[in-house]
Amino acid sequence: MKPSVLTLILPVLLASCTVTTQTTAPAKPQNAVSQSKPSPSVNLGDYALPEGASNVKVKSNNVEFRISGKSLDDIFVHYDQQFKRRGWLRVGLEERPNRVEATYKYENNLVKLLVKREGNSGKYEIELED
Repeated sequence: MKPSVLTLILPVLLASCTVTTQTTAPAKPQNAVSQSKPSPSVNLGDYALPEGASNVKVKSNNVEFRISGKSLDDIFVHYDQQFKRRGWLRVGLEERPNRVEATYKYENNLVKLLVKREGNSGKYEIELED
């Protein structure tokens, strides 16, 4: 039996092939500074009022207004959603007639949101306590 040309050439070809791989760790950025994002505002004036609010009185941690056609729950949900969008996590909720109290946490900061309704008059008072 005659050896084929391929049988004679294949060992030579395989011996001449070498594979090398090189792995390197990605370079670490120099002077990398960790920046934490600032806490969300605890100033109620920075939060949007419900649409249709009138007779508005705004202080840094207290807002009063009148609005018709909205329930206490509607007004609470309006502020609750804004707090959550800004990064606050609601960690407590207490509902009473004409009053909702919610506690929010952001990192090590706690604030309490109070939403009060004066009877069925459509007058609301929103307070923020830290």
